[in-house]
Amino acid sequence: MWIKDKTVKPEVDSLVVIVKQSQDGVIDYDTATFVKTTDGREAFDTFALGLLSFDEIEAYMPFEKYEADEIQAYKSFADQQA
Repeated sequence: MWIKDKTVKPEVDSLVVIVKQSQDGVIDYDTATFVKTTDGREAFDTFALGLLSFDEIEAYMPFEKYEADEIQAYKSFADQQA
Protein backbone atom coordinates (compact mmCIF):
# COMPACT_ATOMS: atom_id res chain seq x y z
CA MET A 1 0.00 0.00 0.00
CA TRP A 2 1.49 3.32 -1.02
CA ILE A 3 0.99 5.80 1.79
CA LYS A 4 -0.44 9.04 0.45
CA ASP A 5 -1.65 10.72 3.66
CA LYS A 6 1.21 10.67 6.17
CA THR A 7 -1.10 11.82 8.99
CA VAL A 8 -3.13 8.58 8.86
CA LYS A 9 -1.74 5.39 10.40
CA PRO A 10 -0.99 2.65 7.88
CA GLU A 11 -3.30 -0.32 7.59
CA VAL A 12 -2.39 -3.45 9.55
CA ASP A 13 -0.04 -5.72 7.56
CA SER A 14 0.96 -2.94 5.16
CA LEU A 15 4.58 -2.43 4.10
CA VAL A 16 6.31 0.57 5.65
CA VAL A 17 9.80 2.07 5.52
CA ILE A 18 11.37 3.44 8.68
CA VAL A 19 14.20 5.87 8.00
CA LYS A 20 16.92 5.43 10.61
CA GLN A 21 19.43 7.96 9.34
CA SER A 22 20.05 10.17 6.33
CA GLN A 23 23.28 11.90 5.46
CA ASP A 24 25.11 13.07 2.34
CA GLY A 25 22.61 11.60 -0.10
CA VAL A 26 22.45 8.20 1.61
CA ILE A 27 19.37 6.94 3.41
CA ASP A 28 19.64 4.09 5.94
CA TYR A 29 16.24 2.49 6.47
CA ASP A 30 14.44 -0.61 7.68
CA THR A 31 11.55 -2.25 5.87
CA ALA A 32 8.76 -3.43 8.10
CA THR A 33 5.18 -4.56 8.31
CA PHE A 34 2.80 -2.48 10.45
CA VAL A 35 1.17 -4.91 12.90
CA LYS A 36 -1.07 -5.03 15.96
CA THR A 37 0.14 -7.21 18.79
CA THR A 38 -2.12 -9.67 20.60
CA ASP A 39 -2.62 -7.13 23.38
CA GLY A 40 -3.69 -4.44 20.89
CA ARG A 41 -0.47 -2.39 20.72
CA GLU A 42 0.80 -1.14 17.38
CA ALA A 43 4.28 -2.19 16.31
CA PHE A 44 6.57 -2.73 13.35
CA ASP A 45 7.86 -6.16 12.38
CA THR A 46 11.12 -5.47 10.50
CA PHE A 47 12.51 -7.71 7.77
CA ALA A 48 15.06 -7.64 4.95
CA LEU A 49 13.49 -6.73 1.62
CA GLY A 50 16.45 -5.51 -0.41
CA LEU A 51 17.20 -2.14 -1.92
CA LEU A 52 14.40 0.33 -2.58
CA SER A 53 14.46 3.36 -4.86
CA PHE A 54 14.07 6.87 -3.42
CA ASP A 55 10.49 6.90 -4.76
CA GLU A 56 9.68 3.65 -2.96
CA ILE A 57 11.23 4.87 0.28
CA GLU A 58 9.16 8.05 0.08
CA ALA A 59 5.98 6.17 -0.83
CA TYR A 60 6.20 3.68 2.02
CA MET A 61 7.23 6.07 4.83
CA PRO A 62 4.29 6.23 7.23
CA PHE A 63 5.38 9.32 9.11
CA GLU A 64 6.48 12.83 8.19
CA LYS A 65 9.79 12.76 10.05
CA TYR A 66 11.56 13.06 6.71
CA GLU A 67 9.60 15.35 4.42
CA ALA A 68 9.19 14.84 0.70
CA ASP A 69 11.43 17.88 0.07
CA GLU A 70 14.31 16.16 1.84
CA ILE A 71 13.81 13.02 -0.25
CA GLN A 72 13.77 15.20 -3.38
CA ALA A 73 17.10 16.70 -2.31
CA TYR A 74 18.58 13.18 -2.13
CA LYS A 75 17.21 12.36 -5.58
CA SER A 76 18.91 15.48 -6.97
CA PHE A 77 22.15 14.57 -5.20
CA ALA A 78 22.03 11.03 -6.61
CA ASP A 79 21.38 12.35 -10.12
CA GLN A 80 24.44 14.60 -9.86
CA GLN A 81 26.60 11.66 -8.77
CA ALA A 82 25.48 9.48 -11.71
